[in-house]
Amino acid sequence: MSIRVAAVVVASSALVAAARAQCTYSTSLLSWRDSVGLPSQGDQQQPGVAWTFHRSDQNRALLTGVVSGATGAWGAADQGFFVPLAGPRVSPNPARNEIPFYRRTPSFEGIFFHPGYSPIDMLGIFQPTGGGILTGCTLQAEDLGTASPNVVVSVDLESPSGTTHLIPATSVASLAPAITLSTPTGMSYAFSQDSRIVVRSNNGGDPSEDWLNLNVTLNFQQSQAVILRQPRDYIACPGTAAAFDVVDAGATQYHWYRAPFIPLSDGPTPTGSTIVGAATRQLQILGAQQPDAGQYFCVVTNACQGPTSTSATLTVLACCPDLNQDGVVDQGDIDYLINIVAGGNNPTGVDPDFNRDGVADQGDIDSLINVVAGGDCL
Repeated sequence: MSIRVAAVVVASSALVAAARAQCTYSTSLLSWRDSVGLPSQGDQQQPGVAWTFHRSDQNRALLTGVVSGATGAWGAADQGFFVPLAGPRVSPNPARNEIPFYRRTPSFEGIFFHPGYSPIDMLGIFQPTGGGILTGCTLQAEDLGTASPNVVVSVDLESPSGTTHLIPATSVASLAPAITLSTPTGMSYAFSQDSRIVVRSNNGGDPSEDWLNLNVTLNFQQSQAVILRQPRDYIACPGTAAAFDVVDAGATQYHWYRAPFIPLSDGPTPTGSTIVGAATRQLQILGAQQPDAGQYFCVVTNACQGPTSTSATLTVLACCPDLNQDGVVDQGDIDYLINIVAGGNNPTGVDPDFNRDGVADQGDIDSLINVVAGGDCL
């Protein structure tokens, strides 16, 4: 006998109708599927075997239905054993990176016993860790496979003690009226907090399961992106690279601008510099020149839009006389430039055209001598 049970979390239409256009995902975002099994004994399952989603603190079914399907072989074990289910697999399409707030994945584990001594439990623990499942979302369970005729299926929610609920519960879970289950018909009830689902076989002592698959899909309302660290002011020498970045939570898109509101794009600029990363967390201005000086900011967004960062100021100095980059402007910088102009090594990688006339020559050395002596950059 093969039974597959799926649990699906979907957003409550009453709570998210207003936000659905921007913020609510209705497609499969995360899915977990794995199997645990008992050794097959080749026996035939008897009609009327019950499967139950239940509350362990109340141990009662709130919704029941009848699964229809073909009779199949069942399994048995002589004693109880612990079987952890495998970790999550992220659905490659269409979710991809559309759930940045989902930091910790749920875990699944099951304790399986010989049904003659104890029920069969399968636990699915859901722990959204930010921005995730709305209060009042619904959870839907579906029979995805076959079972023997007249198998009773019940659904309920268990809230384990000691769990920190990130989403306050406003009411006890409520279930739809009892329905008859047949693939792919399902049933649903309110999901208002971190919870776990328990699948229990209650078959009066007869083994009832060979393989049990749990497929969980989470659909939830995403929170607006948040900027955790604003871009910082930057001072650059002419011809060097300047960089600004934002640290955020939840953003899927980035748009950098130059004040007042000039959108930036990758590639060369009229000033002679090059923009890199205009649509990423980090904006780089390669070969920055004095006309690039100004204020820059980033707009971070996701499906719920997002905030605008504060502006960071780029200052491009008229010149940077510390050519050997030892932290001091002195004769050592003059000697360093003389060596470069004469064809020597340039370990700091500075531009020897200090006066920016297009030629590295004695004129650059004279300009540097003037600056080291206290004169203005030319």
